Amino acid sequence: LDGTAGYPCRSIRTAKHLYIHNIHPELWPAGAEDAPLKPGFADIDGGPTKRLIVQDRDTGDGKKFFQLSCAKRPAEELYDCVKDPFQMNNLAGDPAMKQVLEALRSQMEAELKRTGDLRMEGKGDSYQEAKYLGATRK
Repeated sequence: LDGTAGYPCRSIRTAKHLYIHNIHPELWPAGAEDAPLKPGFADIDGGPTKRLIVQDRDTGDGKKFFQLSCAKRPAEELYDCVKDPFQMNNLAGDPAMKQVLEALRSQMEAELKRTGDLRMEGKGDSYQEAKYLGATRK
């Protein structure tokens, strides 16, 4: 995938938790910095905040903000929406949350199968084959 493809993910939310499965965690969720058609994390609108985040991504607070807004995501994310309403602390790797993570993953997959999601049938990459029709930068 060349950095212009969409960022595929699926999720499920309960009253307490949010589970996210990032299907291609090797992709950039905000678009790639060096994508041929849409360079510069183009899925985030331009402006002074974006410029500052990208410019300062390797120093101080800039690193934290870049991770939150532009950086690649892990394959799975799990958040406690009651204790962490802004979903800042990913609990997916916490052994104490393993049962919750597995239950939500199973529930989400069952719903995706029930609704005929192509990714559950092994045909998910067909979504990535659509051509980009938006304006391009030069």
